Parts: sequence; C-alpha cells; structure tokens
Amino acid sequence: MQQVLARINRIAGVRGSLVVDREGFVVAASMSDGYSPATLAALGSNVASSLGSALSRLHRGSFERLSILGTGGSVVLLAVGHGSFLVTLLGTEAMMGMVQVELKDAAGVLRELMHL
Repeated sequence: MQQVLARINRIAGVRGSLVVDREGFVVAASMSDGYSPATLAALGSNVASSLGSALSRLHRGSFERLSILGTGGSVVLLAVGHGSFLVTLLGTEAMMGMVQVELKDAAGVLRELMHL
C-alpha cells in the first residue's frame, strides 16, 4: 500500500496521500512534512460520510469521487470500496486531469490489495 501512495506522491503538485477506513482511521499514509494525516483523515471521513448520506437520500447512488478546490490547493477523495477511500492533498500547481487519471488507477490497485 505504501508503494501505491509513494507513486501518487511522485506526481507533480501532490503533497501527500492516505487511505482511510469507514470509521475515519488512517490505514496507510505518506504525507509531506507539515501535514497531519489524522487531520486529513478526519476531514475526508466527515465529508465522505455526509456526501454518501446525501447521495443516498437523493437516489444518486454511492459516493465515488469529490474534488475540493481551495485558494491554496485541493483535496481529492476517491472511494476505494466498503467505506474506505483515498485522500490526496494537492498544491495549486497540480494538474488535476493528470492527477485524476493516476488516482483512478491507484484506487484499482488499492482495491486489489485490500481484497475489495
């Protein structure tokens, strides 16, 4: 799992990535100095849970992906399966299209590793 996160983190503009389980616990993390995996996991877990509930009530299926764009960068949440998700922290210089393609591939590998 660490190898998958390390591959993600080699993408230009990526500041870190982690896998979070349905309870919000960090399964694996690879973050740049100065960033807290626990803080990012808590943010991701709260957002994914709220979004999942809203999508269900609106009959829109299950949560798959969310990009949060801020003035200082972005956070991307991508469902891995069974309530687990990949959270990736990006700087403003990251090319979102390239990151999205890589994250989709990484999520597939993570599903296999987690036997989902």
